[in-house]
Parts: sequence; structure tokens; C-alpha cells
Amino acid sequence: MECMVLRPDLVERYMDYRVRKGLLFIEKYAQMGVDCIFDGEDWAGVNGILFSPKHFKKYFQPHFKQIIDATHEKNLLYMKHTDGNIMKVEKEFFKELGIDAYQSVDPEAGMNINYIKKKYGDKITIMGNVDCAKVLHFGTPDEVVEETKNIIKNISPGGGHILSSSNTIHSGIPTENFLAMLKAARVYGKYPIDITI
Repeated sequence: MECMVLRPDLVERYMDYRVRKGLLFIEKYAQMGVDCIFDGEDWAGVNGILFSPKHFKKYFQPHFKQIIDATHEKNLLYMKHTDGNIMKVEKEFFKELGIDAYQSVDPEAGMNINYIKKKYGDKITIMGNVDCAKVLHFGTPDEVVEETKNIIKNISPGGGHILSSSNTIHSGIPTENFLAMLKAARVYGKYPIDITI
């Protein structure tokens, strides 16, 4: 991050390398017959993106756009993971990069899955977002069921939603809570979505 200010030439070299490496992976994955590329690198934390919007637009956006475009040229989908709050670059992230799906809608960082679905749900698939920091971790199975029902009720209608935790199923999540989420998904996640309570 210091180099973005002090040595932009090094950052450009690094990002060019990332693109070249990414293109090789895409070529190999396409040959293997995968359907989707999943990028698991965080670009944000609870306080926002990890670099300024200016540096995001200068370094990340153009280079990752090359990778995403190459993914689409191979008829593959591109799913982007990042936890944290990315809303300072929401237009660039959700509309201009060309991602097909977004994983890890982070409520602890202030990310609002209802807003994202309403504004961008016709452009991208959203994966999430049963809260893995609080509800799945510390809640009861009944609370997990209610949270899961609420997510399905508000986000799943119309499609474009993959139910999951808000990030991961980490080792602190009780097994019974994970199983409660899966059971609720099977009970309430059938189309057409019709949850009245």
C-alpha cells in the first residue's frame, strides 16, 4: 500500500504480473471444464476498502477487469469474494468490473444485502448472508432458522441468490447451528418463495 504512493511503478509491475498469472489460470481452468472462477482475495475490512477509491480505480479496477473479461471470453463466470465494506466503490465493484457473483456480504461491516439485491440484483448473483459472526456463532438453532428464513424471504425471490453464511463456516460455529441453517434452507428455500411468517 505504501508503494501505491511512493513507488507506483512497482505496483504497476506487480499488477501486470497478477494479470499474466490470472490469465494462465483461466486458460488452465477452462481446459479442465470448470464453470466459474472464484477469487478469494479481500479488498476491504470492517472500516471500508483497504486502499483509497482513487487507488482502487487506478490499480485494481483496470487490471481485474482484464481478468474478468478473459474469464467471460472463455464462457466462464467470475465470482468475487471480499468481506468488509466495499461501498465506497460500489459502482465500480457491482457495475463496471463485470463480476457475475459476489460472496461474503458482511453485515458486521455494515453491508446491507437488501440494498445490494434491490440495486444490483438484476446484474449479479449474491451469495450470503446468514451472519457467521453472531447468529451462527453465538445464536440458538431457532435464531439461526429465523435468520435464514429472513434472508430467503427478502433476497431469494426472483432468483440470483445463493444462500450461505455471511463469509464462511468457521470452526467456532456449533454443528447444530450449521445444520439448522441447512434444514431451514431446504424447508423455506423452495421456489416459488412463499414465506409469510
